Amino acid sequence: MLKITIPRHSELTPVQKLNRDGVEAVKKHQYEKAASLFYKAYLYDPADPFTLNNLGYISELQGELDRAHKFYALASEQGSNANIDRSNAKQLEGKPMQSAFQSLQDVPMRVNRMNVNALNLLSKDSGSQAVSLLREALRLEPQNPFTLNNLG
Repeated sequence: MLKITIPRHSELTPVQKLNRDGVEAVKKHQYEKAASLFYKAYLYDPADPFTLNNLGYISELQGELDRAHKFYALASEQGSNANIDRSNAKQLEGKPMQSAFQSLQDVPMRVNRMNVNALNLLSKDSGSQAVSLLREALRLEPQNPFTLNNLG
């Protein structure tokens, strides 16, 4: 008789479980719950690139662009060869972690960040810099309603 042993899946770490549950909360638009789960994961392991990326994403959804940028920068510094298990962006699942960082360069997300940064500049009385940034955003995506509104 031939016996083939199939290895069992490893147990998830607390950080992995919290991140997975947080991604599921994002998919259900439960952003406060997701943020809470990601911050708990951060307490377990403040250097986990997946947690840092998730905190960046949730910060971005909450309009905290400066905080999001810091988390994304920390996540990219950590680097990881691991693959993304679950994501609210299905095209990232199964891809290396670096794919998530490259997606930060997607035009709609860049334009969104540029708009928020421009509004931040306006609040700091840097109108000419804000207009310049908005014009750059308009070149990337000429029909973006937020950019058009902000320029108006």
